[in-house]
Amino acid sequence: MEKAFILKAAAHRFLLIWIGFVIVFFSLSSSKLMPYIAPAFLPIALLLGHVFKGYEEERVDQKGKGALRSHPRLPVVIQSSIILVLLLLVPFSGRHAVPGRTWWPLVVVPILSLGLTAFLPKYVYEKWRRGWFLTIYLASVMFLGSIVFPASHYFTPYKTSFPVAQAVKEFLPSNEELYQYRIFCEG
Repeated sequence: MEKAFILKAAAHRFLLIWIGFVIVFFSLSSSKLMPYIAPAFLPIALLLGHVFKGYEEERVDQKGKGALRSHPRLPVVIQSSIILVLLLLVPFSGRHAVPGRTWWPLVVVPILSLGLTAFLPKYVYEKWRRGWFLTIYLASVMFLGSIVFPASHYFTPYKTSFPVAQAVKEFLPSNEELYQYRIFCEG
């Protein structure tokens, strides 16, 4: 039994070193592109798979009844709470505030999906003794799909070139050429 534990610990250390090396190495490079961290996704997936497998195997409490422990759910609840607070603070964020009547309809589905991600898996497990991971997956897919609309609405005015494109259409005659030197930056 101890040999298996040592191998498990060595495998975990290897995966953590793999993740750390990829992130540190490409963080130090002078050119930073998001795909550079792609090699870190495999060890992250392996570690999470191990966590979920252990979670599934240890779901029986001391009384012998099946029950999901709360501490593996804690990161999901904390993450959902942080994102929820951020979504709720946007209308009050000073210079980048979005009017409430515009913002609230955009964030209803993401807020509901965060609630589902945090609490529905435990309910599904307690009711049917399976399907909790699929529930987390589907609620996460729903959140990621629904966050596109509020994110694009929030970032478009000052983080994209959309306002510049609108100004170009308005002020540049259609037969004229436009040249750009280096990058667009807001001044």
